[in-house]
Amino acid sequence: MTELPKISGEWLIKLDIDGTSTNPDFTTLNQNLKKVLQNLIAQGHKICFTTGRNYLSALPFYQEVGLDTFLVTYNGAYINNPSDKDGEIVMVNPIMNEVVKNILNEPIIKQNLRNVLVDKVDRTTISTSDDVYYQEIFFNGNSYTKGEDILQLLGQKDALQLVLEFPNQEEVFNKILMMLRSKYSAAITFYFGDKLKAQQPGEKILVPDPERKIIKIRNKFAKLMHTVKGIAMADSIPHLKAYAYGITDLGKTNSDGSFFVDLKNRGITAGLANEENFCQLRPEEKVIYLGIDCTAESLHIGHLFLLFQTIRFARAGFRVLLVLGGATSKIGDPSDKLQERPQLSSKKLVEYEQAIKSQLERIFFEPLKLTGLNFAPLETFYADQPELLEKIYQVLEIPLIGKNVEK
Repeated sequence: MTELPKISGEWLIKLDIDGTSTNPDFTTLNQNLKKVLQNLIAQGHKICFTTGRNYLSALPFYQEVGLDTFLVTYNGAYINNPSDKDGEIVMVNPIMNEVVKNILNEPIIKQNLRNVLVDKVDRTTISTSDDVYYQEIFFNGNSYTKGEDILQLLGQKDALQLVLEFPNQEEVFNKILMMLRSKYSAAITFYFGDKLKAQQPGEKILVPDPERKIIKIRNKFAKLMHTVKGIAMADSIPHLKAYAYGITDLGKTNSDGSFFVDLKNRGITAGLANEENFCQLRPEEKVIYLGIDCTAESLHIGHLFLLFQTIRFARAGFRVLLVLGGATSKIGDPSDKLQERPQLSSKKLVEYEQAIKSQLERIFFEPLKLTGLNFAPLETFYADQPELLEKIYQVLEIPLIGKNVEK
């Protein structure tokens, strides 16, 4: 291959391993890419591998290229610098031992689980299976412990990663996903898709297995942030910001450099206050809410734009709170009305709420199944307080006061 042209300045470049840096076998490094990366290093640029792989299976790629930077594994749950003589550890974000045990003891998990793999916080691996998928994706020639009683092998240690394998039974699998979101979203994040299998018996080229599904679970705060020029942007961790100083542009935040500019370019934003603060939100501060009044038995076309934006925010790392109105819904549908709107009965309000909630769940969860995207905008529903609402409505019965409050 011809030599790369000189790229001005110094850049911190991050890239994935599987599918980006590997050959189709997922086990060997693409040699053309290796030459490109080494050429960039010779020009003074810094290369970082950022991957969902475990540390031991990512390390050989790091060493083959000859890197001296940070290695980000488990999608950010474990970050260290292997080139440092002490293997400097920058960050460890494990799943707590209690959370792992609770998940594995969930009835729907126990009834349907076929195999499980755990990378313990000490970077050792335990698994119930050693078929080609686990060998090529997780073990990569490194030692592991195989056994049926994973909880006994885990002991009291925390975990960097939990991998669950299930049959591809659509209805059951979706129930498992919804259970994880509803009960564990404060503690974990997860990714799911098809398990891989050998294209031909004895081969190491892997293809999707239509009969099995995989869920990979990590700590809630292990997710890598979407970035523009590298992993060390303005909302990254201090160690990486310090490392990137003078290499990449710290003045641009992740939000400002990609997501928020995209919103403005599309003409989506209308009123805006404190734009600078919005662009510098920390991960735990990224929260928005969408409020919907249940004044009819179905969503309508007017909701479509808002739902699209909700998905866009969720994919950008925002926690989305979906609020289904109670008191405001009971006032009734105000659209195309020239006279006082009739109040909804409590029974009708419950019917509308359940119908709309069902529609929203289909809108948000069906795409997850089809595309493998991982976000949970239906994280929180605000439940009405019936006793409080009844007291409010008693006040509304008072002449004049009630009418004016309703208006």
